[in-house]
Amino acid sequence: MQIVLYGFEPFLADQKLKEIIGNYRRTQKSGLSLHIFDADNFDFDDFKQALETVSMFEEKKLIVLKNFFLEDADSAGKILELAKKADAEESKDIVIVFFEAGAPVKNKEFDKLLKKPNLFQEFKKLEGARLNAWIQKEFEKLEAKIESRAISILTQSVGSDLYRLKNEIDKLAAYKKLITEKDVVEMVTPDFHSDIFAVIDAIAKKDKKLALKILNEHIENGESEIYLLTMIIYQFRNLLRVKSLIEGGASPDNIAKKIGLHPFIVKKSIIASRLFSFEELKNIYQKLFDIDLKIKIGEMEPQMALNLFVVEL
Repeated sequence: MQIVLYGFEPFLADQKLKEIIGNYRRTQKSGLSLHIFDADNFDFDDFKQALETVSMFEEKKLIVLKNFFLEDADSAGKILELAKKADAEESKDIVIVFFEAGAPVKNKEFDKLLKKPNLFQEFKKLEGARLNAWIQKEFEKLEAKIESRAISILTQSVGSDLYRLKNEIDKLAAYKKLITEKDVVEMVTPDFHSDIFAVIDAIAKKDKKLALKILNEHIENGESEIYLLTMIIYQFRNLLRVKSLIEGGASPDNIAKKIGLHPFIVKKSIIASRLFSFEELKNIYQKLFDIDLKIKIGEMEPQMALNLFVVEL
């Protein structure tokens, strides 16, 4: 039997492979007939021996071949030919998994593999509603829930990297069982966007036209107004905290430890905080808090709120 796992979402492909290996280990006596080969460190003789060796425990063989079709390697055809021969001779005793963490080169050998019905699975990149549904399901597995707006903040902070998303989901679900937008903002460190500091710099210089231009460019690139407003709130809250600690004599290293920010972001925040007085930061943060509340209770649309915030400063 031959199984093909491939696609541009390596996390899901990895999960499926782990499931197959886990099921094998639970059902076989010794697990000694499990063999995993990688194209980067491959010995053809070892592979041939794994196929031909008879198990003393009379158990099925599971042979995993990783990434042999990502490049049109000369050995791929020979491997496939030998695998097919062994498959035909011992169809009930051997399972061969071809695992491709990406889109394999479309060659004749790989095309032949895909012609076998019900023996392959393609893992496509998760985006939009499919990504949101996956996040909800992962929280449910941990007996937790996440609000829809919090999902939007999470995906725009982290992106669609399922490995990192899974780590953040595990962390959030361990913290509490109903995750809100506030929880995500406080606990998930967003990918650093220098343009947010550019917006802050423009606001400090009273250059409303530039601030609106930068924000509109983000929106045109697909980022939501809610996300942008959340990041601005996040950064101004950090500026307020940094300003307070700096005025109290704290060093950048101590600030990073106390607030839990990356040292690079702390340095950027220190520079940005010098553009405002402590009172200015308090007033801006209060205005942001009021705008955010109005959005949540339905009194203001996010895009209007974002524009008014900049225009009325």
